[in-house]
Amino acid sequence: MAQDDKGGGEAAAFRRGQRKRAKKSKFILDFREKIRYTIRACEISGPCRRCRGGQKSKRRCNNRAKISAKYKVIYIIDPAVGEEGITALVEKFKAMVEAEGTLISVDELGKRRLAYPINDLPEGYYVRMICECKPQLPAELDRVLGITEGVIRHIITNEEA
Repeated sequence: MAQDDKGGGEAAAFRRGQRKRAKKSKFILDFREKIRYTIRACEISGPCRRCRGGQKSKRRCNNRAKISAKYKVIYIIDPAVGEEGITALVEKFKAMVEAEGTLISVDELGKRRLAYPINDLPEGYYVRMICECKPQLPAELDRVLGITEGVIRHIITNEEA
């Protein structure tokens, strides 16, 4: 006497359990396919704060990284460098940004008086750049701006829309 799936019996319960497990495993595979194409912050720049603090597994970390972002870079050049030196520095930083991302605008604001003297200089040449690039570029740009002679001050900010 054969019993169907809706009826009792061990065989029917076993078949129902197999179907549930099959549905569950299909869901897990679909979920993993979706996760594969998202990027975690851990995968880009090493362990994030959450991984160092609490989560030991990169798989469990929900800290997602940005693929690209919009940044504003403002730097002040020493006017004693001269016109050729100023244009050379501006072109150097333009090329650096264009190699890694897209340069939206460059505004040379010109020579302005500083609010307070920096390195005994009363004035500086201001340049503002707006760019869209990967999150690794601002760190490299910050490093290069910091070691370049002729750059008095600089700041890099993330422009959120």
